[in-house]
Amino acid sequence: MLGAAITTGMQTSHFDLGGRFRQNEIAGSIYAGYASGQGWANLIATYGALRYDVNRIVPIGITRQDNRGSTDGSNISLAAQAGYEFRGDVLTHGPLVGLTLQRVGIGGFTEAGNFTSLAFGRQARDSAISALGYRVGAELGAFRPFAQIVWNHELASSDRLVTASLTTIDAPSYEMPAVQPGKD
Repeated sequence: MLGAAITTGMQTSHFDLGGRFRQNEIAGSIYAGYASGQGWANLIATYGALRYDVNRIVPIGITRQDNRGSTDGSNISLAAQAGYEFRGDVLTHGPLVGLTLQRVGIGGFTEAGNFTSLAFGRQARDSAISALGYRVGAELGAFRPFAQIVWNHELASSDRLVTASLTTIDAPSYEMPAVQPGKD
């Protein structure tokens, strides 16, 4: 089986102190699936174009300082999964393994607004997630619904820094650790 897909998505998060973060993505994917005997495998490759819009509110005394910025980025992903099926009359079940590789890049940007505006450097995050699990399915004519339980583990290091600079005074940039996602 071979195919292609185009997807689009949007995520909006709101900050506790006000403002929001919005990510838009349009992505193209190609995929392939193969089954022979009791073994199966699938592969999907994706490229996504990202757009980020940030509205960060900073309370200063009784005022609220508005800071806005935008930038673009990209998402390149490759995922593979394979498994083996033990077959009954209707039910199938068996183990599966997989690996997902991803690189997400975000361009640097400078906020506009007022004296609390910041400039942020480029960022990149690499990910390599292994999958080990078990799948149960049914063969219902042309339909093959399934459910699977999978343990995912991040293999890549998530230690990276985010660089920020003040935009209104000449001061050195500073770095902070990025958010650490879970390993499992």
